Amino acid sequence: MATVTRENIGLLTDKLTVNVTKEDYYPEFEKSLKKISKTISLPGFRAGKVPMGVVKKMHGQAIFSEEVVNSIEKNLVEYLKKENIDVFGQAIPSEDSNLNGLNMNEPKDYSFSFEIGLRPEFSLPDLKSIKLPSYKIEIGDDMVAEEVERYRLRHGKMDSIEAVGDDYDVLHVQFIPADAPQTEESDEAKNARTLSLLLKYFSDASKKQLNGKKVDDEVEMAFGEVFTGKEKEWIARDLGLGHDEDSKKFKIKIEKLEHVTPAEFNEDFFKAAYPGKTISNEEEFKAAVRAEVEEYWNTQARNHLEHEIYHVLMDETKVDFPEEFLKKWMKMNPNQAKSNPDDPKEFKNFLNGLKWSLIGDKVMAENNFSHTTEELRKEALNQLMGYMGMTQATEEEAWVKDYLDRFMQDEKMVQPLEERLTVKKIFDWATAQIQAVETKVSVEEFSNLIQEHNHQHHH
Repeated sequence: MATVTRENIGLLTDKLTVNVTKEDYYPEFEKSLKKISKTISLPGFRAGKVPMGVVKKMHGQAIFSEEVVNSIEKNLVEYLKKENIDVFGQAIPSEDSNLNGLNMNEPKDYSFSFEIGLRPEFSLPDLKSIKLPSYKIEIGDDMVAEEVERYRLRHGKMDSIEAVGDDYDVLHVQFIPADAPQTEESDEAKNARTLSLLLKYFSDASKKQLNGKKVDDEVEMAFGEVFTGKEKEWIARDLGLGHDEDSKKFKIKIEKLEHVTPAEFNEDFFKAAYPGKTISNEEEFKAAVRAEVEEYWNTQARNHLEHEIYHVLMDETKVDFPEEFLKKWMKMNPNQAKSNPDDPKEFKNFLNGLKWSLIGDKVMAENNFSHTTEELRKEALNQLMGYMGMTQATEEEAWVKDYLDRFMQDEKMVQPLEERLTVKKIFDWATAQIQAVETKVSVEEFSNLIQEHNHQHHH
């Protein structure tokens, strides 16, 4: 009769030795031989009448090895289940365990050893003692006015023009690094970035140089001379520039010129800007824009608070890991093929991901959180509306119900939804636990806080 012995060989790492006797696997070996003999056809023998000696010579060793391994795995799984051992991944065969010694002509008792990594026990921090600022971002009239103008420009009328001369002229320009190869036009194109920009985004100095320019005209300036306003940051990002590259020079070549006339405040504009809302006049439109701007910054503030909570949970939760076991497991796991456990940075990132997963599991278990079918269907519906750019949809519509029914049958589709809902419930729970101190800030102050936060946690 098979037995399993267990010994500790390291931090949260145990060795399990499975001992199987001939009686554990040989009867199954004989059954498998008889079963396969009924399917074999050889010249000179009727189907299913090939002598057992021939069958054994042809397939015996492979079947013998398979049944020994099946017996070992079966007893290992039963032991883990019986002892209720919570492990990471699958057991790893020890280096001293191999199948080379299996011989069907000399059936005997066998011992195979496995390493298992044990999931650690740990406690969550007391979040009730944690104070974190919950930022309330003040939305000024100027921010609303800027967003209103963006909508009017986005839905405005475009007309071709001959020359640059107005803040609402749209310049489709190539930015070609001044130090890029210029022997051939194709070489320049490889290094160029094409952007479409309003003249109003350019600095006063560069406007003077661009004024009167036509298609195919060029000017050469340093980036810091071309842009000085608040749009500078996203333009730099589009050009792939860092914060310290103001002196980088570009040849700016005009490819196309247009003038945009901002949309008027009328029913057509309101429907185009907010197709799902009923807006009758300019004031209602501005109110809709303000609500949208507030929702955006409320979301940013909520995301920042969740980032802070994440770091509290990660920093204040002490978890030990069977690191050597996990490195071996990563090397054997095909899903981790792209990871290098011998790289300290990669392995640390792996452990952080594993730690966050354990924290999430513990929060869900201790609070009896689970996901109902209704919650998952609602999340799937929200995802569908996002994909299709819809603002309203219900299961009362036959095609929507049919889509959700099929969606819920696909485990690969449902799993990401479950993960999203898990994260949401973790943060909802944690936010309710902490002492959130409402703190009013301007957009500029909040943006600086985010930049500082990112700098602290990425360096």
